[in-house]
Amino acid sequence: MGTADQIQTLKPAPRLYPPPTPPGASGRLAPPPGSSASANHERHPPHHFRTRPHVITADPAPRCRVLGTLSHDPGGGALGAVEEGGYSLHSPLRIQGPELLVPTRERHSGVLGTHSLRYFRLGVSEPGYGIPEFISAGYVDSHPITMYNSVSQLKEPRAPWMAENLEPDHWERYTQLLRGWQQAFKVELKQLQHHYNHSGFNTYQRMIGCELLDDGSTTGFLQYAYDGQDFIIFNKDTLSWIAMDNVANIIRRAWEANRHELQYQKNWLEEECIAWLKRFLEYGKDTLQRTEPPKVRVNYKETFPGITTLYCRAHGFYPPEISINWMKNGEEIVQDTNYGGILPSGDGTYQTWVSVELDSQNGDIYSCHVEHGGVHMVLPGFQDSETMLLVMKAVGFIVLAIALAGVGILAWRRRPRGKNKVIYLSTPDH
Repeated sequence: MGTADQIQTLKPAPRLYPPPTPPGASGRLAPPPGSSASANHERHPPHHFRTRPHVITADPAPRCRVLGTLSHDPGGGALGAVEEGGYSLHSPLRIQGPELLVPTRERHSGVLGTHSLRYFRLGVSEPGYGIPEFISAGYVDSHPITMYNSVSQLKEPRAPWMAENLEPDHWERYTQLLRGWQQAFKVELKQLQHHYNHSGFNTYQRMIGCELLDDGSTTGFLQYAYDGQDFIIFNKDTLSWIAMDNVANIIRRAWEANRHELQYQKNWLEEECIAWLKRFLEYGKDTLQRTEPPKVRVNYKETFPGITTLYCRAHGFYPPEISINWMKNGEEIVQDTNYGGILPSGDGTYQTWVSVELDSQNGDIYSCHVEHGGVHMVLPGFQDSETMLLVMKAVGFIVLAIALAGVGILAWRRRPRGKNKVIYLSTPDH
């Protein structure tokens, strides 16, 4: 099992991590209520796939500081904005040359759809069984782009277009940064264990990232989890932290005392993260900005006597954002509709489905509507049970006719031929 798989399979199941192909990811928890991020969140609910009214999409870095009382060195060198998010100008870590790590903020035209950049970090108190002490993974949408773990202690590209466009010194710089963040994460996890009076195996996670929505707006998110449970969430609009329990509240007070750090995180989420996302979208545009239309088919099965379930299945599409629903007599069906999740097909495309139950006593007209990449497709369902009954009868008659024809041919081939009384038998199927 590789490191990328380990980051997904650690138990208890971490809620901040996307699926192996992500997910997706969005993998983002709800922002604090009342914030503009919350409004965006309500319009675009978080998950590995996002659902608007039946629209589905497949959808970082710890501060190097110690939980509790902080003592920053005002003379420390400024790191500035970095690719994965990290220290503020008042971080105790001293690193020179921050300007080399800041991407150009050019606007890339032609970026369509919703895209995200996310960095996930995981620390464990007792590494073993193939699980490193520390893992950091970066994703653009559902595509892994970077990986670091405490065993290799190297930040490495996970997409060919990342390796092709970023110089070796970029990977060397971030390798050094991640080694420092690894130690900071270890210290923070130990302090959390102390606060909770825990020992043994515990996990500590962080997710930071941003989204560029299809309407041009952006969102940003930063949050932590302990043992797979939400711990503390950053509200960039109010420059505050939302604590999930009493221990998190202790941390909240310490972190909110540093206003410079709060402002730095806000700036990174709103500016630097989006700049990096646009850069990566340009690097990987052949993969990330391609469009492959869905292949759609409709079928049905009788689930109970008198009740038939219609299925509309779409597969082979990219990007994963898609609208798929059933209409009855020209109106969208809201109730009694089941939606399948967006799933990777294993070839870089996605698949999903939607089903609806219909009563055989009603003479309604059903149709499946699919929208993807600006293309609208309509596939007819069955008009009513009488129509389906006729179809099933027709199929039955065809099957019966084929069977009778086979029997007739067999009988004809078995009858005696001439005086030799030779009987010709049908050749057995192999």
